[in-house]
Amino acid sequence: MEIGYRIAGCYEIHLILGGGMGIVYVCYDHESKQVIALKTFQDKYFTSKQIKDAFKKEALAWIQLERHPYIVRAFWVQELDCRMFVASEFIAPDEQDRNTLTHYLTSPISLKQALTWAIQFCYGMAYACSRGVTPHRDIKPDNLMMTKDGTLKITDFGLAGLWEGAEAGELLPEGIDENRRGFTFSRRAGDKVVFGTPAWMAPEQFEGEADVRSDIYSFGIVMYQMINGGRSPFTADNPEHFWEVMRNLHHTVPVPKVDSPLFPIVECCLAKAPQKRYQSFSELLSELSLLLKKQTGETITPPQKKELEAW
Repeated sequence: MEIGYRIAGCYEIHLILGGGMGIVYVCYDHESKQVIALKTFQDKYFTSKQIKDAFKKEALAWIQLERHPYIVRAFWVQELDCRMFVASEFIAPDEQDRNTLTHYLTSPISLKQALTWAIQFCYGMAYACSRGVTPHRDIKPDNLMMTKDGTLKITDFGLAGLWEGAEAGELLPEGIDENRRGFTFSRRAGDKVVFGTPAWMAPEQFEGEADVRSDIYSFGIVMYQMINGGRSPFTADNPEHFWEVMRNLHHTVPVPKVDSPLFPIVECCLAKAPQKRYQSFSELLSELSLLLKKQTGETITPPQKKELEAW
């Protein structure tokens, strides 16, 4: 597929974005007259009907979240031109071509802004948890979209858990580099698949375990980056065995201190043992809201769900 091609004769490709396993086609829908994002995986990852069915199941969970101000809206999932796609709203970049948190980490972020984005994130994640869509398993700056007005929106719910519990021997295509820095497969005891992005994975994720506290850990890494000039607490410079090096860092290395009022909260999120972290995003939200109130005197009102809304 290339620029100008119409997927299923309807969705005209205007931009192709690739990274790791996924491909995103930014398309003009000639029926609805809207721009949408069609997300899929490379062909080599759709190795069986079971994987296609799992993709559909996970995408449907995201779709059922419906509208929320801090979550990227997913519309539908279906097979088009022999490939599975999930359609979501397209978050257009601003005048400086920024539409993910990654783009903002290259410049200093004020404490007020970091807290605002963190609170928005917690509202979105607490809502997803209340709807049973948890854990996310791949919280990282690339999956935190930013609208033109500076609102944070979480994307790609469920897609990182696609292979959970599946047999690695059945699913790993030949030639996959297990040390690459993007989405990474690794095999654990029992030959099961561990899936995630090592720089943001909680220690237990490397062992094939994940729950909401794993997402809290991953977001702790993101908050650390926001108060530390974009730099992560654990870094590895082009090692030959990136996965194992990152696994060791997350398991054993203490979190380097940062001079910021937000650091004690970040440090709690990054506790090695899940039971020592915040146990829910609602709990983390309360702490962040108290700090924002203390530092600025401001509060962020919980989002109000609209029962009916004209599209």
